[in-house]
Amino acid sequence: MLASPIHKSLFSHFLLLCVIVAVAVCTVATAVIYKYRYNIASDRLAVEVTNAARSIAPLLIKESRASRYRETRQLFRIFAAYPSTRCVNFFQREKIIQSWPAPRCMFKPGQDMVIDLPIGARAGEWMLAVHTDLRLLRRSAAIDTGIFAAVITVIVLLIFLGLTASFRYVVLTPLDRLKSAMNESRPEKPILANLVRDDEIGKLVSAYNQLAESSHYYLKRLTKSQQALSERERLLDETNRNLSDSVQYASNIQRTLLVSREVMSACLGKTMAIWQPKDFVGGDFYWFKKICGRQYLVFFDCTGHGVPGAFMTMIVISALDQIAVSARTPPPVDRLLRQLHLAVCDVLKDGSNKANSKDGLDCAVLAFSHDMTMLDFAAAAIDLHVVPETGMVKRLRGHRLSLGYGKTDLNIPDGRQSWPVGSNSFVIASDGLTTQIGAQTKRAFGNRRLGEALNKVVGNDPAKLVRQLARDLNRWQGSEERRDDVTVLAFKPAAR
Repeated sequence: MLASPIHKSLFSHFLLLCVIVAVAVCTVATAVIYKYRYNIASDRLAVEVTNAARSIAPLLIKESRASRYRETRQLFRIFAAYPSTRCVNFFQREKIIQSWPAPRCMFKPGQDMVIDLPIGARAGEWMLAVHTDLRLLRRSAAIDTGIFAAVITVIVLLIFLGLTASFRYVVLTPLDRLKSAMNESRPEKPILANLVRDDEIGKLVSAYNQLAESSHYYLKRLTKSQQALSERERLLDETNRNLSDSVQYASNIQRTLLVSREVMSACLGKTMAIWQPKDFVGGDFYWFKKICGRQYLVFFDCTGHGVPGAFMTMIVISALDQIAVSARTPPPVDRLLRQLHLAVCDVLKDGSNKANSKDGLDCAVLAFSHDMTMLDFAAAAIDLHVVPETGMVKRLRGHRLSLGYGKTDLNIPDGRQSWPVGSNSFVIASDGLTTQIGAQTKRAFGNRRLGEALNKVVGNDPAKLVRQLARDLNRWQGSEERRDDVTVLAFKPAAR
């Protein structure tokens, strides 16, 4: 195992910390000792100078009164015994009458310490001002402090170096061994670390050894699980592929059941359609066929989407085909709506012969006159939009109810809406368009926006109407997920 770089190791960090602490401790101790030694030297000098001044005070006053200044200077020589004493001023009533050794002793700021010593029986009459040299005091204190600092630094460094070496032996060496084992260990081939001592680090080593052994055991189980999972994934992929192929095939079948646009255009004039199931197959569909010589268009939106919705469309198509075959005369659109409702409820009965299904559909029925000049309209929960060449879109509303859902007693009102074809275009859409949530507003597209989109188109060409609806829907949907199947059918019949 390669050793870690020294400047990044825990030992170097701890050693550096110990050195910093030792230097800090020595620095503080040296500053304290220096201050202490300096104060001691200053106090000792003040005491000694005071004692010396008191010893010569009687003679000094006597000689000064007799104006014998030569003898007075002889007495000042006693201060020569103190190397720190630089000069002395002798005051009588705050007036300098004599100085030693120079004629006048001047104060030097930052270099002198003046010791004022009143002498004599009368206060304030006689006074000595002794000027001491601070540099000599500091030098003396610095020499004593330096000796102390050298000794204490060596002692502190030895203590901290001993602590560092102990930390290396007690903590870092077992950790290095543990690290070496961890670096070389692999789940498939674990390497256990040596247990040196039964302490905190020993417990850490024991925990690692247990983890290494457990990882080896679980790796074996994981390998077996991965093999089983791979086999299941293979089976799942195969199942999904088969299911996708089946759904795609069902989508092709459902798409072939849709009436081609060419067939519808031959009867209804120009026709345009959007059929977009949410999944491969869907619950939206439209049925176009003649019943007893009259052309019918049935547009329906079944419950749900995907495979369940597609099965519902097959049920509805089968019911419509049976109604068409059994009809003797062209049925009115409202009666055809009721017949489809009862047929769906009958097909979806359960084993108890009760129509309690939760499935149904929204449906619109349109019937065209033989000369294609009029159309009849009846619907359940689906609207028909009439788009003139000029002017605003007209919305023909269906009944606010749905077919099926086991409601055999559902009361579908009589009556139909008739509308002249003229030059109008007609647009019909499933609720997958109007209920689509927008990415920005989180609201449904709605019938109002559907009408606004149709009103934007100049003229009423079915292709333009459908393209405008598609653009507005895609812009509205944005990044939001598609919620339901979307089917739009637009046509413009031509009178014969």
